[in-house]
Amino acid sequence: MNYILKRSTLFLIWLTVLQSCETLDTGPFHTVTFHSNGGTNIAPAKVRHGEPLPKSRVYPDPIVSDGGRFLGWYTDAELQQPYDFDQPVVADAQLYAKWFYNTFTIHFVMNGAPEIPAKEIREGHLPALDAPTYPDHVFVNWYLDEAFTDLLDPTVPITEDLTLYARWVTPSPSSWFVIDNGTLTMCTPPNGTDVVVIPEGVTTIPDWFVLANGLNEPGKPGFPTGKNIREFILPTSLETIGSGAFKFAAITQIHIPPKVRQLLPVTFEGCDRLTSFTFAAGSQLERLVDNAGNEAIIGAPQLTQISFPPSLQYVGKYTLAGCQALATVTFARAESPVIFDGFLPGGGVWLFGGHFPSKIRVPNAVKEAFVSEMRKVMQDYEYDNMKAIVEGY
Repeated sequence: MNYILKRSTLFLIWLTVLQSCETLDTGPFHTVTFHSNGGTNIAPAKVRHGEPLPKSRVYPDPIVSDGGRFLGWYTDAELQQPYDFDQPVVADAQLYAKWFYNTFTIHFVMNGAPEIPAKEIREGHLPALDAPTYPDHVFVNWYLDEAFTDLLDPTVPITEDLTLYARWVTPSPSSWFVIDNGTLTMCTPPNGTDVVVIPEGVTTIPDWFVLANGLNEPGKPGFPTGKNIREFILPTSLETIGSGAFKFAAITQIHIPPKVRQLLPVTFEGCDRLTSFTFAAGSQLERLVDNAGNEAIIGAPQLTQISFPPSLQYVGKYTLAGCQALATVTFARAESPVIFDGFLPGGGVWLFGGHFPSKIRVPNAVKEAFVSEMRKVMQDYEYDNMKAIVEGY
């Protein structure tokens, strides 16, 4: 009798446990999928039928890297219907993150060219602007001031409303140029010329171009005379700038076209008046090339800042050693760190010669890796001084 009672009791306990397990395991469950719309990814959530989605399942809020502020989750891709976390989940669901962005307006002063409408740009985004057209004129660039002294830097994100001024020049006469299969072999502007507009179709400016054509600033060592050309407007077709091409030029600014992939030693040596060195939007520049003589690419003692495009991957030794006034240098490459592929035996890049700028700016995503690249090729004194001025942005 006791034996039968014990077995019955055990059976009832087992049945009760089994029913409890069935109650815990039965569903159905529904899947809630999250679309962060550019923010951090959130894994899908399983929610029991009839129960609300716990807010803790989507905490913390997603973040986005381009300056957006998270506003909440919405049930529609058009972001019109906010999701109610108190309502029960009765079917699979899709939720969409909504973001708020500050926007700024860019206005354009066309200076005789056809007007173009103002453009809205998200805060923190780059100003992707098309080159306008104007019959019988060459578009130089967009400037931040009416006097055309402050060039728009396309690598700097927009953080305020802007007014941009279009600068135009008339083409230089074709009789000034001799072009052989894309190479500018001769340039003969008359005395008193300030600006030379190199025509489209030129792909190569050869070695020692300025000195070979007598276009240099007069009074330079070995070159007592010269036509003192103050500015060269380079064509978008340009692909190659030869070594020494602009040595001793009297230029105050230079804008490197997008197809130029490397800059060679001595190319801008002795450019004592140069204060603005910029790169076109969409620049394909890959390398600053060094040589065995440790000669600089840019020798511009009045240049105070320069921003290299995201395409730049390799930097050789001493390539900016002629820029003793440099205060801010930006390497905009965020995909991977810039690599110092030229260095002295035993270590040493001496990118700026014996000078160190106030700061070197690199994207936060590669700051640590950038410093690691320096450590590989620099001795302690140079490395310590360089590391101290590297800033993330």
